[in-house]
Amino acid sequence: MAKKILLVLMTVLSLSLCFTLIACDNGVDKKHEHQHIFSEEWLHDANSHWHAAVCHNGVTSQPEEHTFIDDKCYVCGYNKLTESTSDTKREAGLTCKNYLSDDTKILISVANAITDLQVYTKDHKPIIAIDSHALENNKRVKKVTIGSNVLTIGEAAFKGCAALEEVIIENAAISIQEEAFADCPKLEKISVGNSVISIANNAFKGCAALKEVHIADADSWCNIIFANESANPLTIAHELYLDGEPLKNVVLTDAVKKIGDYAFDSCSTIESVEMSGSIVSIGTDAFKDCTKINKVNYTGNIADWCGMFMYNQYSNPLYYAKALHINNVEVTEVDIPEGVQSICDYAFVSCSNIKKISIPKSVLLIGDGILFNCDTANLSEVNFNGSEEEWKSIGLGLKNDNWLEKLSYKA
Repeated sequence: MAKKILLVLMTVLSLSLCFTLIACDNGVDKKHEHQHIFSEEWLHDANSHWHAAVCHNGVTSQPEEHTFIDDKCYVCGYNKLTESTSDTKREAGLTCKNYLSDDTKILISVANAITDLQVYTKDHKPIIAIDSHALENNKRVKKVTIGSNVLTIGEAAFKGCAALEEVIIENAAISIQEEAFADCPKLEKISVGNSVISIANNAFKGCAALKEVHIADADSWCNIIFANESANPLTIAHELYLDGEPLKNVVLTDAVKKIGDYAFDSCSTIESVEMSGSIVSIGTDAFKDCTKINKVNYTGNIADWCGMFMYNQYSNPLYYAKALHINNVEVTEVDIPEGVQSICDYAFVSCSNIKKISIPKSVLLIGDGILFNCDTANLSEVNFNGSEEEWKSIGLGLKNDNWLEKLSYKA
């Protein structure tokens, strides 16, 4: 038994001596030679990387310079775009601190000294989005240019930017998220590229200083889906610009199939509108408060005009123009051809110059207020080319009382 105890004690003593020889210098035993044991984890700063001793006494391995591939050290994993302690200036003037690792979004944190921010692709990295709340409540940025690589501007990305005066969105952005530019009290001018297809709720709410909205072309503007009135900067700015000039004459090509909700709501510059027969619908309040419109010219025919869907009276630019022109000829006698099955809501709203209307037997539905807001004193005839019994089978909308007393039947 004594021999076994002696053997155990000798083994423990041997292990202790071995440990003393290889363990880190802890300041207690200075007599023995030793070597440090280093952690496998890399530590780094902006210039180099190293290992720390496991005893945590401040001893480190020899620092080595980073070896970068696309801004990331392949040895230690340090990413100078996400981890830099100082702003990293990137080409085209973009200044940022945070670049997400999936290379698809950019989360911007701008130094207070930056006043002109330009968001562009660096090298070949596919920056496709500005993240939510990226510059929220920034106090210094005055101008933002969003390059053609950015597809999405995130929720509240520039909300509350107290000094922001101008925003330029180049052709590529598809969506502008909720409150993206809300509550920017000095924002006066915004330019919107022709690729934008949706602007979310209240994107420009609280931007009381807005004066100018610049667009690339009228066709693209009509296709934007505005979630509500405050999504459209035009409802605040009132002035719409094309090619640097106030847009007075809106000319829409055959490519336009519909005019979206609030498209020209509150626009004070428009004086005339020209539309083709390709348009099948006009959205809610599309021309609301466009009080300067004095002419609407339609390059289709009367049958197509009657078939166009109007969401309300302010969808129809006739509400202010008060006269319809087809191929630049003012319509005073409406002769709807046989085969037409419906007359859209508010089709001839505010047209007090109409003297005669002929309705074919093929009509099955007459919408709300087809002559709403009209003084029908000039209207002498409303002829239905069928019998009274056939007339009674037609679905008749509301707000049509002002012309029914002049109705007569041909059969």
